Amino acid sequence: MTTLGARLDRAAWAALSQDRSGVWSWPRAIVTIVGAMVCAVIIYVAVYPEPAFIAVLALVYVFLVYRARTSERRYGPGGVPR
Repeated sequence: MTTLGARLDRAAWAALSQDRSGVWSWPRAIVTIVGAMVCAVIIYVAVYPEPAFIAVLALVYVFLVYRARTSERRYGPGGVPR
């Protein structure tokens, strides 16, 4: 599938460190999100002290988790469009 939604779903799936099998892994997603937040805090402290930066990054990850977790409803078993 080459629609924008399918591309966004593939990107969300990959951004949360999921493998190509189509089986969701919470441990992978949580480690990725924690890593991103640690990097965000480092950037916040060292370079860009704007609280909105961390808040928006957290919202982006909420959106990514939503898209990745609901992809199975859109594409059937296996979840991620190829």
